Amino acid sequence: MTFQDNFTPLNAANLNQGNWRDDKSVSYVSLDNNNLPAAISGKTQIVTKQNGEIWTIPPSGTGSAFKLSEGQTGPQGSPGPQGSQGPQGAPGVSDAIYDIAIRTQTQFEQLIASPTWLNAKSVAFIGDGGTLMFTLSTTNNGGVKIPQTVKQIHGYNSAKIVVTNFLYNSSTAKGGLWYNTLPAASDYSISDLILSCTANTAAYGFYNCARLTNCTVSVTGNAYNSSACGFYNCTRLTNCASSSIASGGADSFNSCSQLINCTANDYSDGFSQSYANCKQLINCTGNCTGDSGGYAFKSCEQLTNCAGTGIGNYYNNGYGFYSCVWVNGCKQGASASTNGFTGGTMRNVDNATVVAI
Repeated sequence: MTFQDNFTPLNAANLNQGNWRDDKSVSYVSLDNNNLPAAISGKTQIVTKQNGEIWTIPPSGTGSAFKLSEGQTGPQGSPGPQGSQGPQGAPGVSDAIYDIAIRTQTQFEQLIASPTWLNAKSVAFIGDGGTLMFTLSTTNNGGVKIPQTVKQIHGYNSAKIVVTNFLYNSSTAKGGLWYNTLPAASDYSISDLILSCTANTAAYGFYNCARLTNCTVSVTGNAYNSSACGFYNCTRLTNCASSSIASGGADSFNSCSQLINCTANDYSDGFSQSYANCKQLINCTGNCTGDSGGYAFKSCEQLTNCAGTGIGNYYNNGYGFYSCVWVNGCKQGASASTNGFTGGTMRNVDNATVVAI
């Protein structure tokens, strides 16, 4: 037997001298993998075999030897040749982050069938890059109502919710995705979600929602004289986009506030409005065309660095900005409006690029 740090070899006489740093126990390496040394009176021996096993040998007459840890594994073999790299998988989402992660149509149906969304406070919708769509298509459905208790809804990998056959009701069916009452806490949010809503009467996308980031919506009114609106009565929207089309009227953002870097594209056989009755807009862009009239920004307040194009196909009623207040640094859009900043009652217009056609 040899001491672990290559000190004087140990023997029974040395162990009994009592001149070690700890006179109650000693530690050493045994060169014998098959046998343990004999117990010694008054000494606890900690023995490390060369195979890595660590044993404790109590003083003689006080108990049997027992193993503290297993031996170490042998040296690792050399790695084999590396295979070719496979395709990159979809971004992973840890279920531990969310109360519920929705990955299939069946899971989606179970979620929205529950009035409490299965008691979840946070939900992740996991797409597959564009093919998978979470669909609600029952006749005259009321859209997807979000319980007030749900605070976080996040999409991953192009997660998309598709609502068809929607039938609007001001109390029970307000939009494709809607809150009746927002959460009381301030940490709720909706992000990275794609929504589509189609209806024969009035199609609404996000309704009464807040703190939306990177959300995209398309809304379509199929029947004659139907209407469509992408975001209605929503607040704190960042990098959100909407497209709407309907014969009776098409809006992207209506009665919304605190919008940053949002975009809108709208068309209607009647009147279209990209932003209507909205407040506090920064770096937002609107492009709309209406046979009866197109208003990129109408009756909006506090606009900064926004760009709008409005086209009226038949009645010369196309305006980039119409009846807006506190307009600063705004300009004509990528194409020319039928009219520039001359529509309605424009007040407090500063540093604007006015283009009147």
